[in-house]
Amino acid sequence: MPSYTRLVVRVIPKEETEAYNWFSEVLKETGSNILPLDIYFEKDGQIIPINKKMDRYKSWSGLKKQLSEGLCDELKNRITFFLTRYHSVHNSYGRAAIRLDGKELVIFSWIDMYYQQYDMSELYKSGVRKPYDELEKLLKPKWDSNCTYSDMDFLDAALQFRNMSVKDALESDNYIIKILAILDKRIGKRTLEKIKERSEYTQYPAWVQQFYQLRLATSNLQMNHGFYFG
Repeated sequence: MPSYTRLVVRVIPKEETEAYNWFSEVLKETGSNILPLDIYFEKDGQIIPINKKMDRYKSWSGLKKQLSEGLCDELKNRITFFLTRYHSVHNSYGRAAIRLDGKELVIFSWIDMYYQQYDMSELYKSGVRKPYDELEKLLKPKWDSNCTYSDMDFLDAALQFRNMSVKDALESDNYIIKILAILDKRIGKRTLEKIKERSEYTQYPAWVQQFYQLRLATSNLQMNHGFYFG
């Protein structure tokens, strides 16, 4: 018999109390009347993991400590990195956020992972037959604009960032890495003045721009453009 990959969509029932309560709590941030779903790919009776970006991820507490200790003095104790994950279903669903004074400025949710998969399937239906990495490149402008990035994309960016020079991080085409870089204590006043003068960040998506405006405003280099940064 031929071997097929199939997409399994399973509603998580209330009887699975732990999983149902976790999903219900997280989904409050997204909207109402949303069913908690366990979604995964299966082939020959075996579940295919889709979160391969987690292969190098060991400890969130350790990574969070690194990110927090790297913050510039003006934003220490104001910027916090948040992650919650649920491992007892097939794809270890999660939700990440970067917060300022407790307010979430940007969210990266497992839901966006499925938006990405949907966009890829639509490309496939339209006749585009390319490797996964090339499809990602084609869809990157759309995902960048809408911040269609999951908690695993955030983790992957954070893991890359911790091994990069701040110069390389600022020049990265990954907007999450750029955000982590602009908040970093290794960026001095001279570099910030160049960033302000060049104003390239004003062409970035709004969810990215706000972090540049935050850093410049808290360094007394720019007005806050309507954002309340304290």
